[in-house]
Formats: sequence, C-alpha cells, structure tokens
Amino acid sequence: ANIRYDGSSKFAEDHKWGVFPSFSAGWRISQEAFMRNVRWIDELKLRASWGQLGNEKIWSSYAGIDILSIGSCNYIWENQQVTGAATSYIADKSLTWETTTQYNIGLDLRLFGSLTFTGDFYVKETDDILMQLPVSGIFGFTEDPWKNAGRMRNTGCEFALSYFKAFRKWEFSAGANLSFNRNKILDLKGVSPVIHASLPIVQMEGHPVGAYYGYRMAGVYQFDDFTWQNDSDPSVPLQDRVYKLKDGRPVPSEGSPRPGDLKFADLSGPDGKPDGKIDLDYDRTIIGDPFPDVSMSLNLNWGWKGIDFNMFWQTVLGRDMYNQGPMVVPFYNDNGNVWKDMVDKRWTADNPTNRHPRMNYDSKTANTRSSYYIYDASFLRLKNIELGYTLPVRWTAKLHMSKVRIYAGIQNAWTLTNFPGWDPERPSTNIASEVYPQIRIYNFGLNIGF
Repeated sequence: ANIRYDGSSKFAEDHKWGVFPSFSAGWRISQEAFMRNVRWIDELKLRASWGQLGNEKIWSSYAGIDILSIGSCNYIWENQQVTGAATSYIADKSLTWETTTQYNIGLDLRLFGSLTFTGDFYVKETDDILMQLPVSGIFGFTEDPWKNAGRMRNTGCEFALSYFKAFRKWEFSAGANLSFNRNKILDLKGVSPVIHASLPIVQMEGHPVGAYYGYRMAGVYQFDDFTWQNDSDPSVPLQDRVYKLKDGRPVPSEGSPRPGDLKFADLSGPDGKPDGKIDLDYDRTIIGDPFPDVSMSLNLNWGWKGIDFNMFWQTVLGRDMYNQGPMVVPFYNDNGNVWKDMVDKRWTADNPTNRHPRMNYDSKTANTRSSYYIYDASFLRLKNIELGYTLPVRWTAKLHMSKVRIYAGIQNAWTLTNFPGWDPERPSTNIASEVYPQIRIYNFGLNIGF
C-alpha cells in the first residue's frame, strides 16, 4: 500500500493538496500445495491492483488565481492617454487536481524454465480533467479559464511473451508484445463538443480524445448532378458551361460546386434531420480515430560462438491519420507541388472517378476539413537490426583486453505502409504533410573493454 500527498501552487488556496492512495495484492499459485507435482509450471501468479495519481501539468502557473494585466486597456483621462489595468483572466476558484484511478488484473506465468507470459487487463478513468473551455469574447478575457471539465476512460489489455534457449555454442531469445486500448470521453460537463480552433480535431462525449472532425466525403460531383445551358446540351463546351445543382442535391454553404469537386454528406439540420444544406453547424462529424486498434512488437536475438544478431520489429494496425496541406493539395497556397500521382488519379471528363477530385487551382473544397484526407496509418517497421562479432578471449587476452566487439547496424531500416506521408508514426495533431521523416542511421562500431 502507498499514499501520496501532493501539493501544487497552480491551484487556489483551498485546493492545492491532493491525496492519492494505491495498493496491490498477489497470489503465487505455484507455491500452493496442490501445485507441487505440476513440474512444467515454474511460476503462476495472479495480481490485482488499484491506485490513484494526480496531475497538475498544465502550462499556466497561475491557473487558480485571477490575473490583472497592465497596459492592455489604456484609457483617456483629462485629454491624455493613461495606462490602464483590467482583469484578463478569471480563475475557477474550485480548480483542483486531475485524478486518474486505475484498476488492474494481471497474470504471470513461466513454463519449462524458458517460456514466460504476462497478461494485464486494466481500466483507467481520469476525472476532473484539466482543460481550457472557451468563453464568449464579450467578457474581454485574453485567456480561456482552466476548468476541471471532463471525465475519460481507457480500457485495454497488454500481453508479453518471451522465450530463451541456450545450447552448447548458440543461444536464442525472442520477446513479443501485444496491446489493445480503447479511449472514450465520458463527460465534458455539458460543453461537448469542444472543437479545435485551427485543427480538424474535437473533444466529444462518447468518442476518443482528439478524434478527427469534419465533413464526411460522399463521393465526387458528376455531370448528372447538374444542369447547364440549353437543357444540359452535351455539345456546350465544358469551359463555357454554367452549372446549377439539380433539385434534391444538398447545397454547400460555401463555394459553387461543379463536376469533379468533392461531395459531402448532408447528415443533419436544425430539426435533427438532413435539410438539403451542407454547413458547419450540422454536417460535421467524427471522421477518424487517432488511436490504433492494436500495437505489436517483436524482438529477436540469436548468438552463435562470437556472432550475435538482433532485430526489433514494431507494427501498428487500425490507426487513422489526417494528411492535408503541401504535397497533398495541388497548388497549395498558390505555389504547392503537383505530384504525378495527383495527375494520374484526378477526376476528368474522360475519367469520372468517384474517389479523387479534379485538379483545380482555386477550389474551397480542396482545403475543407473532410474524410477525404483521412488515411490508414497502419505500418510494419523494422526499427533496428544489428550484427556483431566478439573476438575470442584467447585473442584479446594477449592484447590485455577483456572484450573486443565489432558491430554494424541500421536504425529505421525498413517500413511497409500505405500511408502517403513521410512518417505514419507522426503525432496525430500534426496534420500537415511537411513533417521531417525519421532518419535512417547506419552504425559501424568497435567496443573495447579493459
């Protein structure tokens, strides 16, 4: 059992301190009398634990007190401008610690002296999440107040399997890890959804933290979605046509669509039903989950006489990534790249694809946050590989050395993914494509011990 009593000056006077207890218990089943004749089980243990931890890591050092700013609201006094002062931040006087409570059940198992298994199931709930919630600009504050404004749950399981075997001149070991985690926001104190001001990200009850948010792509506008001059006369040249959406087609609130533009789904309206309009208030929805469905890793080691070899693999499956901006949107900011892949896959009159839009120099839909820019960021990566050789002791002893090892290796050696960006491991909040990729490093070295 353990108890923490932590304090922080970031909170108001009456809420600076928090008490966070924890305890754990285990049952070593393998030491019970009824297990004495089970020779192939070396160890069998059940574990359970419960505990709480506090968090006060927010960027503001004065979140629990009001802030008075000088010089931000000068005024006129006797026909002269004088320096004024005003409250720029109003603190929530009940602001206190964010608390995470975790329940865990685990199993430890070792078989035949060489095979080890560990499994854990956990539920982690975070209450009183520290967040800045937006307030109306009419209050004149320059910073949104910090609040204990949410509750979140992580549920998952983790498994680890390892094996080691040694013979006369060689040895082999392997370790594998497998993990699943499901994240969900349970409560936002009545302010859900909290939409990010500049990123396609939202905090919404019932969905993962930082879920991607935008319009849902419903295809690409085709010729049969429009009418044009002379009763849609096909002989009218494409560049001379004045397009008008047919009745019953949802109308975007911005821009004038034409064949080849992205089409978005009309999901709802003021009455909770599709209203024939595509707008920010009713038609944006969750379009992606930045958390993977499963994460795995594999570490392999092999040795024979003085030779040693190591490989480390990792994989992530079922992770969504938003990818927009330069090298994704043609002519981005008037000077962006146009890749051959964009040209080959684009919509044209002769290639009326329903997956990719036309290539357009000025199209609002190309910069609209939508599921068109959601990609599968699953990957398999050979993170490290190394080969080494240790000289025999009878050689190094003559040189008065205890050990000499020569090695060569590669970091970030190989990656398999369908993600078109530079790195499928990049943070989910980095939605632009101009991300510096992970560096591949070639190592050659010599270790000498005396």
